[in-house]
Amino acid sequence: MPRRKGLYIAFEGGEACGKSTQARLLTERIGERALLTYEPGGTGLGARLRAILLDPATGGDMDDMTEAYLMAADRSEHMAKVVSPQIKKGGHVVSDRTFVSSLAYQGAARGLGEQEILNLNLANTGLLTPDFMIIMGEVSAEERSIRLAAFGKPDRIEAAGRDFHTKVAESFGRMVDTLANDSRTESIKTVYIEQEAAGVQKDIPSLHEEICAKLVDYCQETSVVCPI
Repeated sequence: MPRRKGLYIAFEGGEACGKSTQARLLTERIGERALLTYEPGGTGLGARLRAILLDPATGGDMDDMTEAYLMAADRSEHMAKVVSPQIKKGGHVVSDRTFVSSLAYQGAARGLGEQEILNLNLANTGLLTPDFMIIMGEVSAEERSIRLAAFGKPDRIEAAGRDFHTKVAESFGRMVDTLANDSRTESIKTVYIEQEAAGVQKDIPSLHEEICAKLVDYCQETSVVCPI
């Protein structure tokens, strides 16, 4: 008999990859048992940390390791106040970003080392790792520019520069292997979603259906009752 449990589902990817849209759509499809949340900023304290981390006025005054610790602090609060309570009561969590973003942004792009940032985050004994993770691939440079322009004035991370975001994309591109090759994260079912087919950008509904199909496959493989 399929086992029942609350699923912790996460969406990851670089700027303007569509992960927030897809996280919202999946939450709506699951229904009232699903809680949509995000990092950084998914708690009251987290919102204050997010303001510091993303404020362009913070600029380059923040040390890179300080940034990593603040992200980890936000995550600790997020686990304690949002993710863990929802999972414990049997509900589902759909999160826009997790500790994996820190591997890409602080570990790879800031040059602090992916393994070092993984160690920092996993040192948190309250950290829950996702059951199922979707990594959204990069969109074309033209599409990304259009989407970022629609967002308005870029925040501190969005404005970090092309080289920074290239490193972020490269890290996410190898993340399936990065997580699979570490015994502490190998249990996370991680799938990478290509954004283009035959050189054409996939539309939002098509991406959503592809993600749902991957989730159904995961539930069948693990004998978990599928939430959709």
